[in-house]
Formats: sequence, structure tokens, C-alpha cells
Amino acid sequence: MDSYFMNFGLRAVPIRPYQNIPWDSHLTRLEHFPMLLRAATTILCTLDLKRRLESGTYPVEMQGKGKGAKEVCMEMFGRFFNSCRVPFSGEDKIVTYHPSARSEPLDHFYVCCSGHFYGVDVVGEGGAVLGLPGLVELLQTIVEDAAERPQAWGRKGTGLLSCQDRETWAEDSAYLQRLSPENADILQFLYSSAFGVCLEPSSFPMTLDAMDVQIWHNHGANRWFDKPIQWVAFGNGYGGLHGEHSGMDGTVSGNVISDICPRIDNGLLGLTIPTYDAKGSGTTQQWSRLDFKLDDHLLDRLRSADAVLQNEIGKVSISADIFSEFGAAAVKKLRASPDAFCQVAMQMTIFRLERDMVPQYESASTRTFQHGRTETIRSVTSESRAAAEAFYLHKTSIAEKNAKLRKALAEHSAVSRRAVSGEGIDRHLLGLRMIHAEKYPGKPLPKVFQHPAFGYSCNWRMSTSQLGNQYYQAGYGAVVDDGLGAAYSYTNNHFQFKVSSRHLTPVSPKVFLKALRETLLLMRHVLASGQPTAKL
Repeated sequence: MDSYFMNFGLRAVPIRPYQNIPWDSHLTRLEHFPMLLRAATTILCTLDLKRRLESGTYPVEMQGKGKGAKEVCMEMFGRFFNSCRVPFSGEDKIVTYHPSARSEPLDHFYVCCSGHFYGVDVVGEGGAVLGLPGLVELLQTIVEDAAERPQAWGRKGTGLLSCQDRETWAEDSAYLQRLSPENADILQFLYSSAFGVCLEPSSFPMTLDAMDVQIWHNHGANRWFDKPIQWVAFGNGYGGLHGEHSGMDGTVSGNVISDICPRIDNGLLGLTIPTYDAKGSGTTQQWSRLDFKLDDHLLDRLRSADAVLQNEIGKVSISADIFSEFGAAAVKKLRASPDAFCQVAMQMTIFRLERDMVPQYESASTRTFQHGRTETIRSVTSESRAAAEAFYLHKTSIAEKNAKLRKALAEHSAVSRRAVSGEGIDRHLLGLRMIHAEKYPGKPLPKVFQHPAFGYSCNWRMSTSQLGNQYYQAGYGAVVDDGLGAAYSYTNNHFQFKVSSRHLTPVSPKVFLKALRETLLLMRHVLASGQPTAKL
């Protein structure tokens, strides 16, 4: 099923800024550190994680707590480093590079600055790594070199080609390699790089929404959009991550962020970065320019790609909100699940705004199974609709609202448990469709898949996922033209949401988030009204 699931995601369909492929995260809680110090510290901490994964010292992750905890499949971590989505006609491929038994680890990475690409290798013989001061100096040299050079196609660079629909990009990638052997070598360097680093010395985003726009798509500038991990560092010291996640799920990337961020914090505060001596090992600085050879045809392609991309960007909106009136701790005291609380709140908010429920997707991790990826939690239930109607359609008492809301929360938790346990239906149905396509190419799908109810139920106007913690809040695009993409997370003291929309979506992210705030407060009030009072 893992191969079916990944191959389905690698079909040659357009990857545009609104689709559920790229995601971004704000990092870390420490702010206003110099851009190059943040970037250098992040690089060293990332290399440290890579070494721990390669040596087997990174612990196997667990799902659940206590005696009921289960080990989860770690296979997706193998596609995190030295990996890339590579365009091919008909169907892309995830290509992962592994060092031979006699070679040094593949620790090289690339840096983007002002649209220019640079190849960097800070690991010398025997695994000696350039220390923090030397790495900051190396990055400074790259920034200065980029500033002295002519702008790389309006500061956007050749990476803009990777924003195109996949068939066009496959054609251009093949043309790039035919045009010059140097282009082929550069592509191989980018594909095989451990990760990417995007430096934005002239960008100073000061709000969550401004950072989201620049981390998410940056108007096509200074990125290689096929890479599963690209760290972004802004001129004001803020940072984030952009990732192409067809080869892995958001939970894996999120767990990596959660591992790296405390180490980044330690490094920024001058504490020792694990594995690497912050004073440096004296490794020689190694970097080089990665300049593609372009002709008039490719320059025309860049102009066309830019025009199409800007048109698509004009159709998307994104907004983030941190709800700090209460958090998961308060919800648990009301004997409710924080995840179910968020899911039902989003359903009731849509019902309030549109006077109807819409298909709502929530991802469930199935990593307790070998090669497990995700299953669909079909969040909308008869119980959640009844609760929404009790709140916003019918005149009901507080007690009746309380009862219906608790039934909705309990049912959502039950549906979630079934999905996590492999008892969902959507991946099974996907597998059947993929098998049919293999065995009977060009033949119509069985009637069950042509039924209007099936099509409607899979038209995920609300695509949701719990992705975030105290270190980050992930985000992604709506998956249909009239839908919302809603990522969320919570701590004991707050909830955070990041919502995106398309031009045909009847509700904007800002309107949705404002109404969601009101729903969260109302739900807490209703749940609290049914709590037993203390006896004096």
C-alpha cells in the first residue's frame, strides 16, 4: 500500500502553491538572532541528526504511552536526507542516494541566496566538521558573493522551473541536461544533497502571515521546490522549513523539527551542539557556484513559469492564529479530547458559516504497521451534525447542547481510534482503484467509484491535520478549489491554527478563524455548564 500511496502522489499532475504538498513551519521560540548564526546552527544540528539516524542511535519512535506503547515504522526517515522528488514524464520518482560502503557520508548540501545556487561541503576526512564560527564565515562569504553578482533572473533563479506542472518540468529537466553536461551535474548535486538552505538577507517578515507567504512559496524565488527539506533563514533572524512531502508524512517532518529545535536553541545560546564542537575542527571551507547554462528556450520557460505561478498565487490566501484564551489542559479538565475538540469546532464553524456540513478529512498515522503512512479520519458524523444543528439551527437548552456535543466528541475519538488501528476505508479503496488501473488500463472504474455519493464524500472541502507543537506550526494548501486547508496543534495553554483557501472558497481564512474563535469559546462554555459543582 505504501507504494500505491506514494505512486498516486507522484502522478504527473500540477503541483501548485495551494496543493497539499509543500508545508512550512516557524522555528524556533528564540527570536532575533543573526540570520547566519541561525542558519549555521541549524545546519550543524541537522547534520547531527543525520549522523544519529545513519548510526542507528536515533531511537525508534513510539506511539502511545506506558505499557500500551507500540513501535512505529521508521522507513520514511530513509527518504528525508539525500533525497529528492525527480520529474519524469507520466510519473515522478522519489530518488534517494546512499553512500557506498567505502565512501564518506553524503553530507553535502546546497545554499540558495538571491536566486543563486551554491554547493557546500563542510565535512572533511574522517568526518571532521567545520565548526560554528567557520560555518558562519562561510555563509557570509556566500551572501557577499551573491550580492556582487547580477541578479539570477529577477532574484528568483532557475529553481522557479520546479514550480511548473510536472509534465512541463519533466520536459525542461530533460532539456536542461541535454543542453550541457554541467547542468546534469548540478541537478545530480541538488538531488543528492542532504538538504537545502535558503538565505533571505533582505527579507524581514514580522508577522505569522508574512512568514507563511515567504516560507510557503516566496513567489517562486530562491527555492528548489522538489526537496523534502529546505531550511529558510530571514534577515531578521526568524526561520522556518519548506518541504515537499510526497515521500513522507508531516508527522515525520514534525518529529524531526521537534528533535532539532531544542538543539538549535542550545546552539544559539552558546551551549554545546551535540556531536560537533562549536569551536570547530579546522576543516577547510568548501563551496562552489552552481550556475546552470541557460539558452533562450529556457529563459522563455522561466518567464512562462513565473507568469503561471503568480496567477496561481493570486488565487490563494493563508492566515494563522494563536488562540491563547485556553488550551488542551482546560479541555482535558472538561473530560474531552483536545483533538476531537478542535475537529468538532472546525465542523461547527463551517456549519455556522455555510449552514451545512462539508466533507472533512483528518490524517491518521498508521505507522504502527510496516510501511504504514496515513489513513483518513472521516471527521463528519451524524453526531457532529446533530451537535452543530443544536448549536446553530435549533433552539435547544444548554443541557441538550452539552449532551449532543459530548456524543460528537466521543464519536470522533472512536472514529480516530479505528483509523489509527488500520480499520479505515479510504486507503483500501485507493488500493482497489490502483489495482484496477494496473490490470485494466483505460477501462472505466467499477460503478461504486462512479457513484455521486463516493465523489462527493472524497471532495475534501476541509482538509485538516494536527501538525505542530511548541516549536512549530505546519501549514499546507487547500486540496480543492472551494476548500480550506487547516493545520492545527495545541499545548496545555493555547491552540494554534494555520488556514489556507482558494479563490472559489466561499469563506476566507480570516473569516473562518474569527468564527472559529467564537466557536471554541462557546464549546468550552457549554461543556463547563455540565460539569458537577463542588460541594461545600
